[in-house]
Amino acid sequence: MRIDSLRKDYSGCEDRCEGNACAEVICQETSRNVACLAIKARCSSNGDNIDPEYTRCCTNPDRDVECLEKSEAPCRVLPTTTTSTAISTTTVRTTTSTSTTTR
Repeated sequence: MRIDSLRKDYSGCEDRCEGNACAEVICQETSRNVACLAIKARCSSNGDNIDPEYTRCCTNPDRDVECLEKSEAPCRVLPTTTTSTAISTTTVRTTTSTSTTTR
């Protein structure tokens, strides 16, 4: 809960789910997955931008908590997708011919 955007998203889940505990769990999981790269960087023992408060908490001998590694983060990085649009134009020409027959 030390990542501001994630804390805000969790609060939004509480509001949007209106007391539905199942929906709130799904909403929070989605929020974690969206923030997964930040979680892996900050809330792990081998992240790229480790939060000192996190390591202080999980290395405290008075607590029975182990520091997680990036691979153990409780989230999954969502795949990115790319969409491309192609515009196609087709031109149709109609030719009309007339013929006159004289007798």
